[in-house]
Amino acid sequence: MSGLPFAALVLCLCITAGQSQQFTIFVEHSQIKVTVGGDALFSVRPSGNVSSGDWIFKGETIAQWINQTVTVDKAYTSRAYVFISNGSLLLKSLNMSDNGEYRVTIVPTNGSRTSATIFLRVIEKTDGKCILSSGAILGIVVFFLGVIMIGVVSGWLITRNTDGIKDPPQSKHDTSTNSRRKSTLDTNAADASENYENFPRNEQGTRNNADDGNSTYMGLVLQDRSVYSDLKRYVNGILG
Repeated sequence: MSGLPFAALVLCLCITAGQSQQFTIFVEHSQIKVTVGGDALFSVRPSGNVSSGDWIFKGETIAQWINQTVTVDKAYTSRAYVFISNGSLLLKSLNMSDNGEYRVTIVPTNGSRTSATIFLRVIEKTDGKCILSSGAILGIVVFFLGVIMIGVVSGWLITRNTDGIKDPPQSKHDTSTNSRRKSTLDTNAADASENYENFPRNEQGTRNNADDGNSTYMGLVLQDRSVYSDLKRYVNGILG
């Protein structure tokens, strides 16, 4: 009686082990994107040993293998390569017609055959030029115009503040008027000095007194003390 439970336990373990060894295919990337002229690697990894398999694209067989023998379709002779150790496919020199779904079917040494799919997208090459939309170009132009306007306004404000500190500029008329005014004042000052020095001492006092009384001296006769006058009086005395 004790042997029956043990046999049942062994049977359950065997069933579980058999279920855990079910053959599967692991796909590294379910979608691949490659530019025209590039190479695409359809990488797969089976869970057990492989005896045979094939790769199919749009209903046509690209390549198939049995044990160590690989057969490639004529259309892919120079482009397709199969790794028989795991069933992965390398497809070279891609073109736009290679876009689509690729299906791999692998038959393991022990177990039933299993399939997996990988989608390939082939894209056109770019020439490296940066093409901007009209909206992007308009935005760049507006930005630079704004920067320029800010610079202009800032310069104007700085110049205005600097001019406000300096003395206001004088026009040519003001400068000419100031020059004539200064020349007149200098001439008057010189004339006043000469007239004052030529006054006799008694006349100087008389003039000072007249100034104190706010009187006019239109009738005051000034004595000429120049050298010419002295010489004239000397000649008149001799002839006289």
